[in-house]
Amino acid sequence: MELLKVSIIIQAQNEESTIGDIIKEMKKLKPYEIIIVLNGSTDKTSYIVKSLGCKLIEYEKPLGINVGKALGANKAIGDILVFIDSDIVIQAKKILPYIIAIQNGADVVLNDLTWTMYRNTLPHPTAVSKRALNIFLKREDLLVNTMGSIPNALSRHAVNKIGWWNLIDPPLVQAICVEQNLIIEVSEPIDVIYTNKIRPKQHYTLAPNSPYPQSTSRVIGDHLKAINYMISKTGVRNGFYDGRNRKLLDTINVKKKRKNVKRSVVISCEGKSKYLIKLVKSIRQNVDEIIIVGYQLNPLIIKRVKKMGAIIFNYPQSIGVFMTRAIGAAHSNGKVILFIDSNLQVSTKEMMTFIKSVENGVDIALNNNDYLLNFIHPIDTLSAIKYFLNLSIKQPTLLNNSLVTVPHAIHRSVINKVGINDLCIPPLFYLKALMNNYKIESPYSLKLKQNYDVSSERLNDKDKYKALDIFLGDHIEAINYYLKLTNNRGGFTDGNKNRSLIKKLKGKTKIDNH
Repeated sequence: MELLKVSIIIQAQNEESTIGDIIKEMKKLKPYEIIIVLNGSTDKTSYIVKSLGCKLIEYEKPLGINVGKALGANKAIGDILVFIDSDIVIQAKKILPYIIAIQNGADVVLNDLTWTMYRNTLPHPTAVSKRALNIFLKREDLLVNTMGSIPNALSRHAVNKIGWWNLIDPPLVQAICVEQNLIIEVSEPIDVIYTNKIRPKQHYTLAPNSPYPQSTSRVIGDHLKAINYMISKTGVRNGFYDGRNRKLLDTINVKKKRKNVKRSVVISCEGKSKYLIKLVKSIRQNVDEIIIVGYQLNPLIIKRVKKMGAIIFNYPQSIGVFMTRAIGAAHSNGKVILFIDSNLQVSTKEMMTFIKSVENGVDIALNNNDYLLNFIHPIDTLSAIKYFLNLSIKQPTLLNNSLVTVPHAIHRSVINKVGINDLCIPPLFYLKALMNNYKIESPYSLKLKQNYDVSSERLNDKDKYKALDIFLGDHIEAINYYLKLTNNRGGFTDGNKNRSLIKKLKGKTKIDNH
């Protein structure tokens, strides 16, 4: 097999203490070229680079993170491009597998940081962002492994498909790679977490209008930009299944004059209704009305719960997941509405905790699911997506708590403001409630047997496999709404990247794929 030319690209700024050792180590690989993109340096880095015979691209002012990566790729001649940073000395033998993988046919080779997700600690927002993006890209197998972590390598074919200019936004590159069906592989793990140099301004100083440090804000914004790109290509649900009869809500008179009722309970009953009778018995003495919405309900069960005063809406077939909540709310009268699922075994005291929380001043009382973050490693799929939504809308203290999960209670004023129809898309309703500054808390933790919360309102057996698609599509819809309210980065900083320079150089590029 013919050996391909290797270009090693290193972006640097004031790295005189490490750059020499890094270059000497990389020379052991006998690359075709080593390109150093130096920007904003005031120390001896430039002198060291020149003395070691590397190709130097130098700018007097800082360009912003990852801009050097793009500039290096633009000038590289090699068939294989390897990207490393200038503050961590990595042994040549650890980089060699990345080169071999491209030589053997891979388009993209990533650093394996899977081990970071098995640590007994709360996952960092940047890790959650990476995991969420891979889930949305239907590449959950990649876990947290992305172009945002160095080292990584690209084939010349991949660079041509991606567009070198897009390398300033690594998550966007990840999305383009998946869209273009490029071959993505994960190489041997290289620790760039504990060896990473701490930069106080980036890692500790809060970004403007953000609860996160500058580096974290930039990373979240980069991932939202990648999701915005996905939406532009595949639509507001990113191609995920919906399956709901949303037009059904238009046939319901949601503006009816409501009775003076204090407490309502909406019980969703799609599929099995194992605990339905027990739920009605438990709560009926503490609320003013119980509304049950489901499909193909057992006639004997209907008869029994009607005798206990419940109002039944029974459809001949499934109307789609979460639709039952919206229909139940439309027919309810209470100032406080408790939403619950017929498959949950919940005590009266537990249900009343949510109702009383709203009566005491909370607008939405959620079931607290943050216990899942303490013992499920790596973070599970649903928690990752819920957590990412909260991070994206700058609500990190809400962690993985969500309106998807039941039980929860909502004040009537929130529903009147946001709109009943959006209850069938819980993440969107939740987002709109937060945007209207409603108070959301998680007063109690009902530990579910499984964290597959979409099972609380199950599709029939034939369509059950589509439940996760609905969950993911709903969250994409919510994110899309938020991006329209803000911008394609969700209002997050981009780390002062010199995009004008990239745009100027891109204009001189003959092949423009994106």
